Order: sequence, then C-alpha cells, then structure tokens
Amino acid sequence: MWIGVSGWTYDSWDGAFYQAGFPARRRLEYVSRRFNSVEIDASFYSLLTPETYRRWTPTSITTRRGARLATR
Repeated sequence: MWIGVSGWTYDSWDGAFYQAGFPARRRLEYVSRRFNSVEIDASFYSLLTPETYRRWTPTSITTRRGARLATR
C-alpha cells in the first residue's frame, strides 16, 4: 500500500508538519522521507519543462498528473 501526500509546498504546514522556518527548497526531500508516495500536482495545472522535473530528486515514488489540457 502506498500512502502519501498531494504536494509539499503548503506554507500552512510550516510549524505544523515542517519545523518552523524549515527551508522551502528541502521540503520535497523531507516529505519523501516520511511518506512512500508524493503527488506532483503542478503537472496538472501547467506544462512543466524537463528542467523542472530534474530539480525534483525525491527518494520516493512520485505521481505526476497528466496536464489538464490533455486529460479534460
């Protein structure tokens, strides 16, 4: 069974899930060490460049949603 979250960029998680002041650039790494699945929801809302995907180097399985231009 895969249990995960639908993102990692939520500022409201600062101080609740992330330690207060935790660097935003390290959030994906932090989340991927606590869950075995992380959804990349941004791929649904816009067409992302290959460089964007290369910047994300999670240690868990990720789920990329198909762009809404192609799936709706």
